[in-house]
Amino acid sequence: MAFHVALAAATHNELFVVLMNTIRGVLLEIRELGVGVSGSSANAVYNHAALLETVRAHDVTAAARAMREHMRDAERILRRGLELKAIAWAGSDIPEQRSL
Repeated sequence: MAFHVALAAATHNELFVVLMNTIRGVLLEIRELGVGVSGSSANAVYNHAALLETVRAHDVTAAARAMREHMRDAERILRRGLELKAIAWAGSDIPEQRSL
């Protein structure tokens, strides 16, 4: 999460930093869902590196493009993670394992 907070701080918009800190728990839950998705870790590393490169270059247009790509990938990974969780939940005979 440190990368996300640092990226928010790099915007020099205090409201964005507050927002990132507010949704930190949700982001952690989303990350946990994505862990079981094949290629999600490599994808995150790639997207974060691309974002960092654009911020270092002060390239606002490229940064916006990289962030959109990251958000699309994150959504795809989240949807797949939810599918996998639903499949695991549906196949469970143990009530304790049926929690989302």
